[in-house]
Amino acid sequence: MQHRIKYSKSFSLALVLMLLICTVTAFAQTYRGGINGTITDSTGAVVAGASVVATDVATGINYKSVSSSGGEFLFQDLPLVPIRS
Repeated sequence: MQHRIKYSKSFSLALVLMLLICTVTAFAQTYRGGINGTITDSTGAVVAGASVVATDVATGINYKSVSSSGGEFLFQDLPLVPIRS
């Protein structure tokens, strides 16, 4: 009977450790995203220094970026909500 008690304590400890590890992993998930692209004009040439705005449709919050010398822009760490650009 005493052997069963030791097994039960070991099993309980292992179960608690597994639950803690799973909980920490679940909190590591992110619910954010990004948008990237290249700004070009009607001839296909890249546009450097262009202002780019992405708007959260629900709140009206604007996120701003400026295109690089290669016409590239990037929005990082945006909330996962409908965005209008």
